[in-house]
Amino acid sequence: MFGQVAVWISVVLSILFTILFFIAHFKDGRIRRFTNIFYYTLPITLGITSIYLLVNILNHNYQFTYIWQYSNNSLPLHLLVTSFFSGQEGSFLLWALLVSVFVLFVKKNAREYGYDNLVMAHFNMVMIFLTIMLVLKSPFTYIWESFPNEGLTTDFMPVDGRGLNPILENFWNMIHPPILFVGFAAMTVSFVFAVSALIKKDYQNWIKVATPWILFASGMLGTGIILGGFWSYETLGWGGFWGWDPVENASLLPWVVSVALIHTLLVQKKNGGLVKTNFFLSLLAFILVLFSTFLTRSGVLGDMSVHSFGEPGGITYAVLLGGLLLFFFYSLIFLFIRFKEINRTIPKNPLISSSREFILSLGALSLLVSTVIIFVGTTWPITTEIIGATKASVDISFYDKWNLPIAIVMLILNGIAYYFAWRGSDMQKVIKRAILPTIISVIITAIVYFLKVDRFDLLLLFFASIFSFIINLEILIKTAKTSLVKTGAALSHIGAALLLIGVIFSGGYAEKEAHTLAIGEEEEIYGYKVKFIGRELVNPDRKDQERFNYKLQFTKGNNSAVIGSIMYLSDFNDRTEIFLEPGILTTFWSDLYVSPVTYHQNQDYPHFILSKGTSQSIPGDDDIQVKLIAFDMSGGETNEEGALLFGAVFDISNKGQVYTDTLYTWMNTENFSGSPVWEEVPGTGWEVAFGGLASGVKSMGNTKAIVYYRAAGNESQSITEAYTFQVELKPFMYLVWIGSFFTVIGFFIAIFKK
Repeated sequence: MFGQVAVWISVVLSILFTILFFIAHFKDGRIRRFTNIFYYTLPITLGITSIYLLVNILNHNYQFTYIWQYSNNSLPLHLLVTSFFSGQEGSFLLWALLVSVFVLFVKKNAREYGYDNLVMAHFNMVMIFLTIMLVLKSPFTYIWESFPNEGLTTDFMPVDGRGLNPILENFWNMIHPPILFVGFAAMTVSFVFAVSALIKKDYQNWIKVATPWILFASGMLGTGIILGGFWSYETLGWGGFWGWDPVENASLLPWVVSVALIHTLLVQKKNGGLVKTNFFLSLLAFILVLFSTFLTRSGVLGDMSVHSFGEPGGITYAVLLGGLLLFFFYSLIFLFIRFKEINRTIPKNPLISSSREFILSLGALSLLVSTVIIFVGTTWPITTEIIGATKASVDISFYDKWNLPIAIVMLILNGIAYYFAWRGSDMQKVIKRAILPTIISVIITAIVYFLKVDRFDLLLLFFASIFSFIINLEILIKTAKTSLVKTGAALSHIGAALLLIGVIFSGGYAEKEAHTLAIGEEEEIYGYKVKFIGRELVNPDRKDQERFNYKLQFTKGNNSAVIGSIMYLSDFNDRTEIFLEPGILTTFWSDLYVSPVTYHQNQDYPHFILSKGTSQSIPGDDDIQVKLIAFDMSGGETNEEGALLFGAVFDISNKGQVYTDTLYTWMNTENFSGSPVWEEVPGTGWEVAFGGLASGVKSMGNTKAIVYYRAAGNESQSITEAYTFQVELKPFMYLVWIGSFFTVIGFFIAIFKK
């Protein structure tokens, strides 16, 4: 009861302080002093509420549904703490707490410019939204309230909890969500200052206090996104770090807009231009944070994203959508009202085509075009549903195809911008300075072409990345000699260039093979002698899991290393599905990425089952999709054992390239099991076969096909103990992480630049 009361008190305080701060703005005196003194009650209330939830988690109080859903008796201390923000309810509490605390830091700066009451009022408007969401998605709902039809009494206490989703039991996931929410909370600052400035008709001073917070928000949000990518790469086993998942994109959208805003703010600071643009982008960045929240938590992408939460309920959905629309229209109304007046304050010809301001504006425009592309792709499932078409998401290639030319333009711009002077440049001098970096970039690109990169589009991206890297490295060295705090921009640009070079090699030129090895068996893979050593039980004290580490020894010359990958069962899903974690060995040239597929101890091949019209990827290789179209009984042949030649028609796709094939099996007519006839999927290391029927032939409309799969070339059908895995060679993968690190560090360094 204490937690629920505390949440309601937070709602009341948020509403009260919103009203009082607005009154204080128009009428000074006692109200202003009262609100300034007593505002601390809101963050204190939320702080106590958070501590109360954490204490109950640590004490396994499963009377609260949230604690029962996201923790259990087997979780160690650090994972119990992680469960605090692993669900919607806890993450909203964390977000509300962070916003209320940030208000305390911003308050002093706001007062210096006479913004304190307006800023505080708008902060508390945001708090109303967050605390109302806490009422609707409360972490303090009792279990008998959540399951009213189960006949539970008010003193009922479950013996154990459901537990944390095993894929969240990772160090990076412990810090990824909190950092992401710090970024979300910090993004509120620029929004409230922009709205307050529009009300006060102050079109210049607000950026002085808002800019450091925008840099901080961009740095934190970027860090959270990168940590999420590293968690995906290290934990999920699909071989990548960014899948253009709609919910991933939802977090990316406000970050891209905030990066564009940083550049346009610099233009306004230098020549007073792009005033309306900066207001719009400040408002948009926060609106996209709310949009991200809506996409993630409304359930609209529940069947399109692995990250999306389930259906929240009608009222919660309405509040999420209503909050998004309210802040969207509220902020844009003020911008519309002030539009003409802002035009009168802007100096004539603020953007000369030969100036650095103009180049920065083009860079910001490129980022906004990328934002539109990502937005269209992300919302495509919603768009198709609205227009009455079949709900569908865009293919990953959509984002790659349309963002690649934009990335090339941005890289060239964030390099050459340094050769332009503020308020106008001598173009001959600009061209002269750019000649040497261009020549060096062309030479390096030519070398890379002969060694590796043969795709024209990736060659252009590589050239642009090297060009940007060279110029920004030059600027970094020169700037560091005079002031380290001025190196932030160059460092971020270097990071972006390195990141994209890493993406070119690790994404465009990765190689992968599937293999099956018995214990002690050895095979050569990518120049390594690879031996399956065996498996060992990991964390035997965890009674809610059965986790095995499968060890492969990689040997080249005198160097040897063991790469372990994990497969395990968990009580979380009643041990009905195997969880997989890859093993990774990083070398100078590449990452060896080992994805477990299956482990079998008898004659049965690994398999999956398909109904007509359904499809599934081969576990461990999402590029290969197998779809059952129909059955083919036209063969009619029988062999000496009386087995019937029976076929099934499949659509088999590899990286989007689809072909139709009929796979046959010699089927035992008594149990409908078949002896597979293997066929290799062209251009892959996998073979597939039709293995018979899973449900007989009485009702062909409901009959399901067994699909076997194995590593190509594995001819043994009597292996008693063998490990099937996929090895992926990802060149220069570490450049992605180094580049990401430099990119976000640059934002934090720039905060200290005056």
